[in-house]
Amino acid sequence: ITTVEDLQDREELRAAVRVAFADYWSAFGSGVFNLTDREEDPTLTSDGFQPIRTRLGIAYQDDCLEMGATWRRDYVSAGDARRGDTFQLYLSLKNLGFR
Repeated sequence: ITTVEDLQDREELRAAVRVAFADYWSAFGSGVFNLTDREEDPTLTSDGFQPIRTRLGIAYQDDCLEMGATWRRDYVSAGDARRGDTFQLYLSLKNLGFR
């Protein structure tokens, strides 16, 4: 993509949910779906409900610590996001007393 005119018009649906299931624990998920059909863009291979990205994860968060794991699947390459699966583990320590 070199100019604004090269950007593809797209209608999208974005949805996300987070559910707490125990003290300090939660599970989350999100999805982005392309709702553009062939009538609007004849170059598309699907007709109106193509997934763009899905994400699932689990997290733990208390007063001192935050950690979790996330899985993300990109179905199309766009910008710096490349098609494929990504796994992320994260750890954050809080309130260490630094001033």
